[in-house]
Amino acid sequence: MYLLLKFYLYFFQNKVDNSVSNLLSLLLVSDDEDQGLRAEMSCGHAVTPQSLTGWCRSLLDQGQYKFRCPALNKHTQEICGAVWPYREVRRLADLSVEEMEYFEETIARLAAAEYQEFRECPGCKSYVERKDLTNLCVQCLVCTADQKKQVQFCWQCLKPWKGPAP
Repeated sequence: MYLLLKFYLYFFQNKVDNSVSNLLSLLLVSDDEDQGLRAEMSCGHAVTPQSLTGWCRSLLDQGQYKFRCPALNKHTQEICGAVWPYREVRRLADLSVEEMEYFEETIARLAAAEYQEFRECPGCKSYVERKDLTNLCVQCLVCTADQKKQVQFCWQCLKPWKGPAP
């Protein structure tokens, strides 16, 4: 059945408008020998919605927010490694509302940590931005407000700042 749908999609690709073609490419297909419903990803590999959810969650739990295809090429035995956009993952995975929130919050946090000068405060776990990149002493405004005294820590080791601040 999977090959039949692929043939159908290929044959009618030039005869239907793009929106119908895109819908056809998102069809879940069933293979009698497989675990049931599968979705074809943009790289051409097929996954079940449940395995897609599990794989992407495991990547997030490991601190990776770029979802890469883990499939092996049959001929070269190399990992595909194609990046799946989050929009595609969200559309094809079996995500509950809570999982979608977890995915989006985790992706945002990991991307911010990679591209911005943010660190998690060791005290309250809120995010602190370092404005002066030459200064390792940072102040947590949340802890300072809560404790009613200046709370500073070292940007590198995250331990309380000792001595005078620059």
